[in-house]
Amino acid sequence: MAIGSDHRWPAAAGRQRTRRPVRAAHRLRDRRGPRRRGADLAEPVRGGHHPSPATAAGDWRRGRRVRRRAAAVNPFGVGLVVIAAISWASGSLYSRHAPMPRSGLLGTGMEMLAGGALLAVAGTITGEFSRTNPAQFSTTSLLAVAYLVVFGSLVAFSAYTWLLQHAPVSTVATYAYVNPIVAVGLGAFFLNEPITPRTLVASALIIGAVVAMVSGRRRDERVPAVDRDRVERGEGGVDRAAAD
Repeated sequence: MAIGSDHRWPAAAGRQRTRRPVRAAHRLRDRRGPRRRGADLAEPVRGGHHPSPATAAGDWRRGRRVRRRAAAVNPFGVGLVVIAAISWASGSLYSRHAPMPRSGLLGTGMEMLAGGALLAVAGTITGEFSRTNPAQFSTTSLLAVAYLVVFGSLVAFSAYTWLLQHAPVSTVATYAYVNPIVAVGLGAFFLNEPITPRTLVASALIIGAVVAMVSGRRRDERVPAVDRDRVERGEGGVDRAAAD
């Protein structure tokens, strides 16, 4: 995700991260029959070839300027961001059943060391170390890195791995609802970054769509599987409104 974000617009990469709960929710196993599962599997494929409503709303008014900038987008970076989001969702689901260390901090440390080693190799290959000048590091940037190490990595990821073992994946994935709001708020507070109406509309559409999708799936899971099958076949069963 870090490498891919370096090759595309940061805002677009941020919107891509908010789609992780959608991918995680689609991969959850349920008992709603082959037709419903087939539709669930087909929906992300369809969505992958069309812009999201929020992206369209955010880009509509930019006109020709957007088309000129789109020509400069690196397809390799876009692909890495998509693969990273899918891998994150898949790994989150796998971790619920994979053998994990009893210590949450140990699991977090293993993940950080593995990820850091891979990023170090990738940075070496792409020439990032040759372009790095420690003399240009500012106090603000060093404090930002320290904040990410402590709160973004040790605290947040430890909480995330713990929740994966004690809460449904669709519930844990709601962290993506909060991240964009926090990022926009911190950027506006510390760096005076502008919050435009377009940003608010685009963010509200994506976050609202993800909330509606995951919440709707959770409501549907409350209906017993046998009754769901009877309702889908038109044989009666539990009243859907009462079940909700």
